[in-house]
Amino acid sequence: MLAIRLFSGCLYSHPNDNTKHFGEILENGLNILNMERKTFYLLGDFNINALSNNTVDKRFTTNMQSIGAHQMITLPTRFMLHQKPSLLDHIYSNDFVHEL
Repeated sequence: MLAIRLFSGCLYSHPNDNTKHFGEILENGLNILNMERKTFYLLGDFNINALSNNTVDKRFTTNMQSIGAHQMITLPTRFMLHQKPSLLDHIYSNDFVHEL
């Protein structure tokens, strides 16, 4: 019998939360999952704009990529009048085999 080691989680980060701290905690948890060879899917409203070029948001997305977590959403998820579209909702996974 084939056993699948899968972790799924849903997160919300308040817009006023400390993005750096949120990222560090998340990165530590995902590193543990990687060491245990668990496939993960992590989704939620991170309130971090994956389309932004600001330093904090860019550092978060770069750190996620460096630990093998790829963002599965690539188009904007939030549209506000008189503002650029943004991607605040995220789905990350280390599963490069299966498509959603």
